[in-house]
Amino acid sequence: MGGATNAFDSNVVGALAEVRSQRPEFEAALASLTHLGGGVTLIGAATLGALALLLRKQFRECLFLILSTVGARFMIELVKFVVERPRPAFDEHPVYTTNFSFPSGHAGNSMATFLALAWFLSPPEQRKPMMVVGVCASLVIGMTRPVLGVHWPSDIIAGWAFGALWVWLMVKISERGAGAA
Repeated sequence: MGGATNAFDSNVVGALAEVRSQRPEFEAALASLTHLGGGVTLIGAATLGALALLLRKQFRECLFLILSTVGARFMIELVKFVVERPRPAFDEHPVYTTNFSFPSGHAGNSMATFLALAWFLSPPEQRKPMMVVGVCASLVIGMTRPVLGVHWPSDIIAGWAFGALWVWLMVKISERGAGAA
């Protein structure tokens, strides 16, 4: 459905590789931006969020923040292991990569982390605007990945969809359990 045999994915990544080769200064900026979707940043943000919830004695929210972020990370890695889609290989990757391409961990984990932080940390009246901020941040991070040549566009779309769906599921489970308590 995507990857090297998909015309859309191949054409987009190939065209972006040309742009990147013509604008090396652009590559450095995107490489810095893409790290905001990496494990160190996202795990750090989720840890700080969980600590804030613990300090506020919001134990249920803390539990579901952890389940949302750690669960998404685990499930994304599991799907990568099962699917085994190779990364684009048009040119050398300007950022370090360690595993398979589908789905994008940067896109999926940033979506899950930012949405979970927005939902479980924000007061109900601030959730929607904070979730919009989280989605926008994840969209920007995800868009850096095909430009850097490390993901196919379909990897990114799948990552975003998975991250959003995972948090939606965690919110529904959290709400169901809160209603029963």
